Amino acid sequence: MPVKGLALISGGLDSALAVKVAQEAGADIEALHFLGPFHTGAPAGAGAGGGAGAGGGGAGAGTAAQEAVAQPGRPAAKGRDAALVAAELGVPLHVHEFGDEYFDLLHAPAHGYGRGFNPCIDCRIYQFRIARGYMTKIGAAFLVTGEVLGQRPMSQHRQALDLIERESGLQGYVLRPLSAQLLAPTVPEQRGWVDRALLFGIRGRSRREQYALAARYGLTHFQAPAGGCRLTMPDFARRVRDLVAHGGRLDRLEAERLKVGRHLRLGERARAIVGRNQDENRRIGELGRPGDVYVAVRGHMGPLALGIGDIDEGALRLLAGVTARYSDAPRDREAEVAYRRVRPGASPPGEGDAAAGAEDVEYAATRSPDGVLAVLPAGDETITPLRI
Repeated sequence: MPVKGLALISGGLDSALAVKVAQEAGADIEALHFLGPFHTGAPAGAGAGGGAGAGGGGAGAGTAAQEAVAQPGRPAAKGRDAALVAAELGVPLHVHEFGDEYFDLLHAPAHGYGRGFNPCIDCRIYQFRIARGYMTKIGAAFLVTGEVLGQRPMSQHRQALDLIERESGLQGYVLRPLSAQLLAPTVPEQRGWVDRALLFGIRGRSRREQYALAARYGLTHFQAPAGGCRLTMPDFARRVRDLVAHGGRLDRLEAERLKVGRHLRLGERARAIVGRNQDENRRIGELGRPGDVYVAVRGHMGPLALGIGDIDEGALRLLAGVTARYSDAPRDREAEVAYRRVRPGASPPGEGDAAAGAEDVEYAATRSPDGVLAVLPAGDETITPLRI
C-alpha cells in the first residue's frame, strides 16, 4: 500500500512536477497550498499549455481552494492556479491562509532578510511547521516540495535546506523529487516509500529540464515562472521599509495598502496613496480607516487619494496639490479639491454607489466633503522628493 506524503504546491511548475514525480515513484499524495498576503504571479492559465479549465481531478480536488479564494482580499488568481494543478494531478487540496503571527515573523526574522524585505528562510520554516500539523491530521509520513537546489539564492542552497529541515522538526522527512539525486537520501527513500531511481538531479535557475518533464507528463495547468513574493521586489520592499522606519507595522490592512497606487511620504507620521486608474481608485476606497482622509478633485477626472496618519493642515494641502497634479485639472490655475475624514462606523467611500464611474470621478469625498481647498497642482519639484 502506498505511503502518503503531503506536497506543498504553489500553482507553479516545480511543485506540480514534484507531485507528479513523487506519484510516479510510488507515493500517495495530498497537497497543501498557502495563501500569503505578498504573492504576485503570472496571469492564471499562463502555463506551458495555456489551459484554463481543470481536468482529470479526483473527487473533491480543488474544492477547498476554490471556496477559499472566492473571498475578497485574497490572492484569487494564485489560489485558482493551485486548484487547477491539484485537479489535473488528481490530488486532494488543503488550503491554509497565513495567520497574524506571520506578520510578527516579518518584523524580527531569526535568519535575516534577503535583498528586499524577504525573510525567506524564516518564512519557509514557518510553512514547514504548519505542514507538520497537516501531516499529522491526514496521516502523511513525509513532506514533498518542488525546491530545486541552487534555484533561489537565499533558501535553496544546501545549508539553507538543511537548516530549514532541522528548525521545522522535519529533518530527513522532506523529499525534493526534482533535486533528490544531488542530496542525501531521505527517510522516504531509505525505507522504500518512494523509488529513488525515479527521482531527478536538477540544479540551478534554468527550467529547461522542467519544461521537458511537463511535456513528458502532459501537464498543462501550471503557472508560468513569472511571479514570486512582493517582499523580494525592490520597489515594494522600499515601501515596507519606509512604513517600518516611520513607526508603522505590517498587518493585513497595510499589506493591502502597500500593493496599490503611488505612495508618498508627507511627513514623519503622514503618508498618502494616490490611485493611478479607476480600479486602483476603487481599491483605495476600501482601505481607509477612521482618522484617514480621502481627497479628490472636483469637476475633473482624476485620482482618489488617501491620507494616512497625522494629516494636519499642511499635509492636507500638500496632498491636495498632489491629487490635483495627477488629475485632468489645468496646471496653471487653482483646482477645487475636496476632502473628507473617515469616521468610525462609516462605509468606505469606495463601496457601493459611492465609487464614481469612469466618466465622472466624483467620490463621496467630493459629494459630501468636510471641506474644499483651492490649490495649484503640485509640480514635479514638489512631488519627486515625496515619492516612496
